[in-house]
Amino acid sequence: MARPDIELDIGEVVRRLEVDPVDAYDEEYELEFEDRHLDRAVERSDADEAAFRLQRRACSSGLFRPQSELVKLQDWIAHTGEKVVIVFEGRDAAGGMGLFDRSGYDRAGVERMIVRSGIRLIKYWFAIPDEEQDVRFLGRIHDPLKQSTLGPMDLESRRRSEDHTRAKEAMLERTHIAEAPWWVVAADDKKRARLNCNAHLLTLMPYREVVRPHVELPQRMRHPDYSRRPTSAESFVPERH
Repeated sequence: MARPDIELDIGEVVRRLEVDPVDAYDEEYELEFEDRHLDRAVERSDADEAAFRLQRRACSSGLFRPQSELVKLQDWIAHTGEKVVIVFEGRDAAGGMGLFDRSGYDRAGVERMIVRSGIRLIKYWFAIPDEEQDVRFLGRIHDPLKQSTLGPMDLESRRRSEDHTRAKEAMLERTHIAEAPWWVVAADDKKRARLNCNAHLLTLMPYREVVRPHVELPQRMRHPDYSRRPTSAESFVPERH
């Protein structure tokens, strides 16, 4: 007999549906947004709200710090010729990326081929519980910016969630090899998940900072017989902002 869905805290769901759209914004803008609203939260003497805002701002700030290290890692890979494949997987709405989507489910047999060819393979599974997945699906339903990410396959996937979970467990077990293990990221909180994943990835790679050659901006070449043609006013996009 099918088990009934877990009842969600309606108040918590409403709060999340109000807050989560902020996660879709550019991180830099989000920091500014949080700073502006933090003062108001403190002024209202709402300790819980103020603490929540402070926590989100700290997580957002933390996302920027590893960026320089990730750039160093990228430079080191390009400089050494290292070959690296990083796989991000998870249940629907877990987060992750659109690159190599469904890599674990559909192409689970290629891990050993990749490793044998000398490619460093790093695999992350972003894990979320049923309740969190439900909240994120509701967010996609109610947020116009996310509605395009929720299709018939997603709805059918939710209905067959238990079957997919069994398949996922079998896939993880069969492809968890010493040369390329699956690393599980607790992804209930998207920002913490990104921070933890970034930090962990950096520990797996023996990278170092590559010294870049000094670059000087060259002078423009000027030709006395050339003058730039003016652009017609009709060609410009109206400045509405």
